[in-house]
Amino acid sequence: MCKHDNLSSSLCGRVVRAAVRDFHRHYPSSDIADEREDAGEKPMKRSGAFTVLELLIVVAIIGVLAGILLAAFHTVRERSKVTTCLSNLRQIGMALALYRQDYNGADAVSGQEMEYWQLGVPSFSQFEQFRRQYVKDDGVFHCPGYFGWIDPFTYAGLPLQRVNTYQWCVESEDMPVPEEYRFAKRVARMGDRVVVCICEVHNPPASLDAPSTARKRVNILRLSQQVESKWVPLRSTVVEVESW
Repeated sequence: MCKHDNLSSSLCGRVVRAAVRDFHRHYPSSDIADEREDAGEKPMKRSGAFTVLELLIVVAIIGVLAGILLAAFHTVRERSKVTTCLSNLRQIGMALALYRQDYNGADAVSGQEMEYWQLGVPSFSQFEQFRRQYVKDDGVFHCPGYFGWIDPFTYAGLPLQRVNTYQWCVESEDMPVPEEYRFAKRVARMGDRVVVCICEVHNPPASLDAPSTARKRVNILRLSQQVESKWVPLRSTVVEVESW
């Protein structure tokens, strides 16, 4: 406290202002307002509203965060589809193994991914018998990454509906395919490592007969019931995949 009997009024005021300035050197956030107050000016009060620039910055930050979250969610969702696909292939492998045990090594299905009238060897009725007896859920034959069960092409004016979305690599000896692709020949050569089923839908450009421009991941099922997610060069043949 300044006592008027010891210091003049002006000297006391100077001492107080010097103390305030020293305080603001340690706490600068209130420096400008207090200096204006010392000068006799009314301190300016900041409006509670955001400026346009501040709003744009906030919107931009929210947009960046939303983009990051959406990308992360998409990645998690796709990984979940791949995991479900591998689980489907594993169940198909178990069903095929049971079928082979019951029918002295005969294979339940053959050929590429097919419409109902193309299954052929063995007949569609035999495939249906296999599906009813050994696979409890028809959804096992449909990869979650497949975008639709209705084929864009038609037959006799009607849309084609696929009974499975996986590419089968089990070829009958009497089918018109090259010798090296025939299933019995491949089994004799590779044993349980032969590829029974391939799923390409997680990377559409990864088709085994696509142009050789990149490497893509495909899910495969081997005769041993082993399932794998592999990176394969495009235009790779089934026989080449089996040797890896």
